[in-house]
Amino acid sequence: MNKDRRIFETHIHFSSDAFKDDFERYISLEPAFWYLNVATSLEESHLVIDQANNRQNVFCAIGVHPLYLAEEGKTVDSAVEELERLIEKHRDKVVAIGEIGLDFYRVSREEALEIQLIWLKKQIEIAIKHDLVVVFHIRNACKDALDLLREYPKLRGIIHSFDGSKQELREALELPGDFVISFSPLVFRNPDKFREIVPLVPIDKLLVESDSPYLGITQSICRSIVRVIAEWRGISFEEVRRQTFENSLRVFKIKLPS
Repeated sequence: MNKDRRIFETHIHFSSDAFKDDFERYISLEPAFWYLNVATSLEESHLVIDQANNRQNVFCAIGVHPLYLAEEGKTVDSAVEELERLIEKHRDKVVAIGEIGLDFYRVSREEALEIQLIWLKKQIEIAIKHDLVVVFHIRNACKDALDLLREYPKLRGIIHSFDGSKQELREALELPGDFVISFSPLVFRNPDKFREIVPLVPIDKLLVESDSPYLGITQSICRSIVRVIAEWRGISFEEVRRQTFENSLRVFKIKLPS
């Protein structure tokens, strides 16, 4: 069962072309790993469900990424209806809505804020209705995102691949809903910054992720993230591994088979 080695990789994109011919081999290499397979579009939402079906250690998040709204060719209402149908049909595998959010890195705030907010609010409403956690993508949009999230006291969320400041972290942890912080390989790109930030997150609010393939494809990277978090917090690898796995089960409301 590999119970003492389990790590929950909470953000990976198996629907990416990078895994097109390698998905089966990839997940077989680390049988102790559990995965949240994250969609960025309606098309991918169908695919991540297919990839999760019949696999005990693979679950999925469905939704429309803020940069791919124009590609959908659908109204937000029709997209929401489709997402709801998928949730109702595959509730055992759909454990999150995402990744969704705000992104003003490649498009200007003035150009994109209105439409991104419309889609974001609609998808947040689905998550609250079905008691699903939301995987938030926030890039160059922290103030707008935090201002919006304060309006949802019943919202549960994951701040994916956190790369903000200490102040932004404090504000995220003080949101009225239930929010957790996920750390990605970005911790290795700026270790001086993250060495100070990681210990500020309560251990029951920590998750780990690879964001593969977008931050590289390294099978063991989540194990390395667990290791460096343990080092920076002055605790054991095993404590961080166990706690982040348990946090993931709690956040996604996954019950282990008896």
